[in-house]
Amino acid sequence: MEMEKSESKASKINLVLPSLLSPTMAILLVLLSALLSSPGIVSAGGNAFRPADEFLVNCGARNLDSVPDGRIFKTDKEAQGYLQTKQDILVSIPSANVSSPLYLSARIFKEDATYAFTLKSAGWHWVRLHFFPMNNTEFDLRTATFSVSTDKYALLHNFNMNNITQAVLKEYLINMTDPNFSIHFIPLKNSAAFINAIEVVSAPDILISDQATSLFPVNSFAGLNNFGYEVVYRLNMGGPLINSENDTLWRRWVPDKPYLKHESMAKSASVPTSSIKYGPGISSLIAPATVYASAEQMADSETRIQNFNITWNFVADATFSYVVRLHFCDIVSKSLNDLYFNVYLNGKMAISGLDLSSIKDELAVAYFKDFVVDASLMSNGLAVEVGPIGDETGTRNAILNGLEVFKMSSRVNSLDGVFGVDGKMLESHKAVVYVGFGLMFGAFVGLGAMLLKWHKRPQDWQKRDSFSSWLLPVHAGDHSFMTRKAEDESKLSAALADSPAAVAAPDAFSTSVTEDSKSPAEVQAIDDHSGTAMFSQFSGLNGSLNLESKLRCLRQKAKLRNLLLKSQNSVLSLKMENQAEEVTFDMDALRANLPQKKGLSRYYSGKSRSFTRMADVQCLEDLKKPERPDPKKRKKFSDRKDLQVRPYPCRRVSCTTQRVPPCVGV
Repeated sequence: MEMEKSESKASKINLVLPSLLSPTMAILLVLLSALLSSPGIVSAGGNAFRPADEFLVNCGARNLDSVPDGRIFKTDKEAQGYLQTKQDILVSIPSANVSSPLYLSARIFKEDATYAFTLKSAGWHWVRLHFFPMNNTEFDLRTATFSVSTDKYALLHNFNMNNITQAVLKEYLINMTDPNFSIHFIPLKNSAAFINAIEVVSAPDILISDQATSLFPVNSFAGLNNFGYEVVYRLNMGGPLINSENDTLWRRWVPDKPYLKHESMAKSASVPTSSIKYGPGISSLIAPATVYASAEQMADSETRIQNFNITWNFVADATFSYVVRLHFCDIVSKSLNDLYFNVYLNGKMAISGLDLSSIKDELAVAYFKDFVVDASLMSNGLAVEVGPIGDETGTRNAILNGLEVFKMSSRVNSLDGVFGVDGKMLESHKAVVYVGFGLMFGAFVGLGAMLLKWHKRPQDWQKRDSFSSWLLPVHAGDHSFMTRKAEDESKLSAALADSPAAVAAPDAFSTSVTEDSKSPAEVQAIDDHSGTAMFSQFSGLNGSLNLESKLRCLRQKAKLRNLLLKSQNSVLSLKMENQAEEVTFDMDALRANLPQKKGLSRYYSGKSRSFTRMADVQCLEDLKKPERPDPKKRKKFSDRKDLQVRPYPCRRVSCTTQRVPPCVGV
């Protein structure tokens, strides 16, 4: 109705004025009246901006409603020309606890959908997406998961409300060079996408400069026009909430109190908006006067000792770099050149000794500064600090009026996640993905090998000593060996402790062995002091020694158990538990197969003779080495012609280094 009245007034003026004024004046007045009647014109602080493109869509709405800032959004029916979809799911509710009627209706997509717009002018554009998970009978919007993208930028990746019951505004600033601009909604499988309202509005070119200051180290940064941006934070320090109706470009500024690290260290300051002045290269389009008319300053700034900063903390995604815009206006000083302070970003010095009054040689002048903070500095989020300088220059105080944080698009043109619209992924995340894939592949290979072994398992696997002996593909035999070895040792120890035939002479053994029989268990016991070797057999016994002789032998050999444990290599051939019947040992067959070499014991007697034959042993005294009274123990063979030495004595074999049966003489 207001728009119709303004149009009627303008038409009346157009009819009456030409008859009273000159033609030139009449044309000027007509143009002025048309300009003033246009709802798209905004003015503040002597600055006016008329957006060339202004697409406002109230999705799902059936009636035309105006929002509090006075702008008119098209109904869903009026915006049908922008939408490309196969479905027509509209939902609405009569009322809700929301700040705008835009959130009372929505359109739901269970398949891919696209809004396409034809732009009149290239350059910077606001793209605002409004979401509110209203209750409806079509789909639970609180669990909806979907992605949103343009032809160039990935705006949202697997976005969902996470059971949030409040309205959410996603705001982007994109430099558009193509006249065709599209927004794609892609729901996750078995899920849905939804949208309450869409804004695609031109933004003034002054809003984003191509130059900024980078950290760290502090240096110039060029090329801001080559990025897309998401507005993550926009704060009005020390002031109230600023809604779209109070902003020159329909922006929303929130109070800073929730982001203060220590609220007690800051206090608010404010002045009338009429006292704010804009310096060169800045206008109210950068930020309204309401932002510069309030500030946070250090609490108790008149105290003598102040060694603290005012700090604001923000959550940030370390995958992206950020543009941090700081708004300043000295509204607390009483005179020029009295306020000097430092500014820090994530602990790095951004500005040292800032004097706001020196910008235009007067107070209350608006000023802003852009900084690019690299992703490498965002691992712990974003921290903004202001504090006094260290010396006694001027008043010890520090202020900040406003703050904006813009997320910069990544190298793959993404503003959410690591993937771009073309499927490309950030290089920094590829290595992590490759390592994860390698670990997963290795796990699958190991699992597949175990499954293969399971399918090929033996029929008697439940009777096996070890589950891993046939299941595990690596070192299974070693584990089986260790299990069997432990059993063999325990059986040998039990035989030593309980059996009355622990040590037997060779004549007690059976002399028949079949060709395909396994070698019997033999144990070599070596006396560390005398060098005497004894050989005993613990399987296939057909006879036994005198019990008294054996017991005396065992008592003299107290270290026999430890020495037996050292001969584990010879025990490898044991299979005592698998012998179904007794195995006899043919000593003649063994002797015939052994190499006949001459050792030291063939030529020497006395203590140099290391072995004695078991066949010559009749009692324990025979095990001792023969002594001779000659004090010179080592003489040539010619001095010992009277020594009678039997041929083919036993060779001494170290059982700890070779896996061969010990040599037994006859």
